[in-house]
Amino acid sequence: MPAVSVIYSAQRPPGENRVLAAEGTVSATVRVNPLVLTVSAPQQVLIHQAFKVEARLRNQGETKITNLVVTIYVPPGLTVVTRAERNIGTLPSQKEKTSGG
Repeated sequence: MPAVSVIYSAQRPPGENRVLAAEGTVSATVRVNPLVLTVSAPQQVLIHQAFKVEARLRNQGETKITNLVVTIYVPPGLTVVTRAERNIGTLPSQKEKTSGG
């Protein structure tokens, strides 16, 4: 897991012998989004011809992802024939699910 470390040191206030803080290291964990989304659709379609848009999700993380919902938005001029929103539910670690419509 990547970590970011910051090293800091204390300064003495002018004219004083005391130190306000000691030198040390602060570490912060940076997590990368483990969800990969790939969307596919035909490059060309005929007017008034239905076509399929498919969303493929892969969980590359170490834990499951829960309550996952996919919503496909289409540009003006297109109409969604089936549901544009799909409840994927739980996606286990290192697994993949496909939501086609």
